[in-house]
Amino acid sequence: MAWFKRKDSGNGSSDGDDGGGVNIQPEKARAWFNQARTAADTRNYPYAIQCYLNGIKFDPTNLDAHKSLFEIANLYVKTGGKPASGKEVREMLGDKRPVDRLAAAELAWMTDVYNSNLNLKFLNEAANLGLNELALQYGEIGINVLARSKKPAKNAFVQYVDLFEQIGAYEMAVKVGEVALSLDRTDAALQARIRNLSAQATMNKGRYDANVGEEGSFRGSIRDAEAQKQLIEEDTYAAGTDQMARRIQAAKADWEANPQDPTLISRYGDVLAKSGDEALETEAINVYRKGYESTSEYRFRMAAGDIKLLQARRKLRALRDKAEASGDPADQAKVEKGEREILMAEVGEYRERCEKYPTDLGLRFELGRRLYDLGEYDDAIPALQEAQNDARHRSRAQHLIGLCFLKHEWFDEAVESLRTAVDSYEYKDDDTHLAMRYDLMEALEAHARENDELAAAEEAGEHAKTIALKQLAFRDIRQKRDSIRQLIKDLKAKS
Repeated sequence: MAWFKRKDSGNGSSDGDDGGGVNIQPEKARAWFNQARTAADTRNYPYAIQCYLNGIKFDPTNLDAHKSLFEIANLYVKTGGKPASGKEVREMLGDKRPVDRLAAAELAWMTDVYNSNLNLKFLNEAANLGLNELALQYGEIGINVLARSKKPAKNAFVQYVDLFEQIGAYEMAVKVGEVALSLDRTDAALQARIRNLSAQATMNKGRYDANVGEEGSFRGSIRDAEAQKQLIEEDTYAAGTDQMARRIQAAKADWEANPQDPTLISRYGDVLAKSGDEALETEAINVYRKGYESTSEYRFRMAAGDIKLLQARRKLRALRDKAEASGDPADQAKVEKGEREILMAEVGEYRERCEKYPTDLGLRFELGRRLYDLGEYDDAIPALQEAQNDARHRSRAQHLIGLCFLKHEWFDEAVESLRTAVDSYEYKDDDTHLAMRYDLMEALEAHARENDELAAAEEAGEHAKTIALKQLAFRDIRQKRDSIRQLIKDLKAKS
């Protein structure tokens, strides 16, 4: 059933969108939503879903559209509708802009609404776009689905903790963390994390009492249309110019009246940072720096650092676009230099954060990942070895540790770390798991060649076979499979 073949240009690829942000066009969105309602009235649920998603690409901040889509999706599933195929999801992905990724992830989940893994993927795309209210609202649905499963996994709940922490919903993160902890009372790292999140929830309570609603959730504001509208304006990149100007002016007046109030510092800094205007972002940096100086709350120092890195990445994207258009090696050299400078700046930021929060193993992982990207493998390994004690990052940290060893040509250590990563990764045979298998295959092949070890070559061959069966187009797996098969033949001939 191929529903999603695009018949026109109405897939959300709108003029004026440079591919990195959200260009809201409510009139175009409304046209798609009207078409969706007409399709739903005739019970053409597949086409209604398609129309809602096409409209959401033009206005992802329209919570009513997401709600209507969810209602249609439930009808679709109840009437025997099947989950969207990989091809249909890829077609919805379109130009791979952030809004395209959101729509593709929403399609996958909405057509398989009892799949908490797909729910999480959608929520992460929403969070990446700053759609925090949307992420929280549907995160609660995902948690309920997960809680009703026969054997709910602790790590699955922890992933929701990650999400709620990312969007600043600390009270919800604590609640879900306690559920995860109830499944494994021996997890000391999780216990410490819940304590830290609880402290963060207390510290931010004033801000969320003002903006969120009852008991730390968004339910109150969802019932209040005006409060909901205000939240959308504050928490997305899409607020109109006039609305944004009014919001900034009001937040500035409150902050100037009491510049040492952490809640007012956060509110003013946030609305400046989300303006999309570089001059206002720079003003946000100044507000956060003054906030850090006056309150000693390190979160303001981190917020200022995050904005500086965001601006640097934006400039790098412009350099990359220029280099792709010109094909000039000099422009490409500037891109490579810019990439390294950003990585070095990120390493500096995360080193400082790790010193400030030595028990936060998530920060250790982020530091180790960037050190690996910089090629500083000796420094990356200790940071990643600490990070692997956090269940959220264990398999990915082990993967990177294995790659560090592989770069050093320490093949025994690389094989052991990569094998552990493959075995411990929860979501079998997704692209991340295939990448882990591929890297383990390469380590085993290198080990076999160096030591003339047939068993290692045969294990590498099994991994190559598994990858080829799952995804024949994955990297250069065809050539690798042929190369390893020849290696096995050569080693058998020697024995």
